[in-house]
Amino acid sequence: VKWINVPREPKVEVSTKRSCVQGDTPRDWDICYAFHKEQQMHDEKNEALVKARSQTKRTYPPT
Repeated sequence: VKWINVPREPKVEVSTKRSCVQGDTPRDWDICYAFHKEQQMHDEKNEALVKARSQTKRTYPPT
Protein backbone atom coordinates (compact mmCIF):
# COMPACT_ATOMS: atom_id res chain seq x y z
CA VAL A 1 0.00 0.00 0.00
CA LYS A 2 2.54 2.53 -1.20
CA TRP A 3 0.05 5.38 -1.86
CA ILE A 4 -0.42 6.03 1.88
CA ASN A 5 3.26 6.97 2.22
CA VAL A 6 3.17 9.64 -0.50
CA PRO A 7 4.12 13.02 1.05
CA ARG A 8 1.47 15.71 0.63
CA GLU A 9 3.25 18.17 -1.69
CA PRO A 10 1.78 20.04 -4.69
CA LYS A 11 4.32 18.45 -7.09
CA VAL A 12 3.42 14.95 -5.88
CA GLU A 13 -0.33 15.68 -6.16
CA VAL A 14 0.05 16.87 -9.76
CA SER A 15 2.07 13.80 -10.76
CA THR A 16 -0.46 11.57 -8.97
CA LYS A 17 -3.32 13.12 -10.93
CA ARG A 18 -1.44 12.77 -14.23
CA SER A 19 -0.61 9.10 -13.61
CA CYS A 20 -4.22 8.57 -12.55
CA VAL A 21 -5.44 9.88 -15.92
CA GLN A 22 -2.90 7.82 -17.87
CA GLY A 23 -3.68 4.74 -15.77
CA ASP A 24 -0.10 3.57 -15.09
CA THR A 25 -1.39 0.68 -12.98
CA PRO A 26 -5.04 -0.37 -12.65
CA ARG A 27 -4.71 -0.38 -8.87
CA ASP A 28 -3.56 3.26 -8.67
CA TRP A 29 -6.29 4.26 -11.12
CA ASP A 30 -8.93 2.38 -9.10
CA ILE A 31 -7.84 4.13 -5.92
CA CYS A 32 -7.95 7.53 -7.63
CA TYR A 33 -11.33 6.80 -9.25
CA ALA A 34 -12.80 5.48 -6.00
CA PHE A 35 -11.60 8.59 -4.16
CA HIS A 36 -13.07 10.82 -6.88
CA LYS A 37 -16.42 9.00 -6.74
CA GLU A 38 -16.41 9.23 -2.95
CA GLN A 39 -15.91 13.00 -3.17
CA GLN A 40 -18.70 13.25 -5.77
CA MET A 41 -21.09 11.24 -3.61
CA HIS A 42 -20.16 13.37 -0.59
CA ASP A 43 -20.93 16.56 -2.54
CA GLU A 44 -24.23 15.14 -3.80
CA LYS A 45 -25.20 14.09 -0.27
CA ASN A 46 -24.42 17.58 1.02
CA GLU A 47 -26.49 19.15 -1.76
CA ALA A 48 -29.36 16.77 -1.02
CA LEU A 49 -29.15 17.56 2.69
CA VAL A 50 -29.15 21.32 2.07
CA LYS A 51 -32.07 20.97 -0.33
CA ALA A 52 -33.98 18.77 2.13
CA ARG A 53 -33.32 21.20 4.99
CA SER A 54 -34.53 24.22 3.01
CA GLN A 55 -37.66 22.34 1.92
CA THR A 56 -38.25 21.08 5.46
CA LYS A 57 -37.93 24.59 6.88
CA ARG A 58 -40.46 25.89 4.35
CA THR A 59 -42.95 23.07 4.89
CA TYR A 60 -42.52 22.66 8.63
CA PRO A 61 -41.36 25.85 10.37
CA PRO A 62 -39.21 25.25 13.47
CA THR A 63 -41.16 25.53 16.72
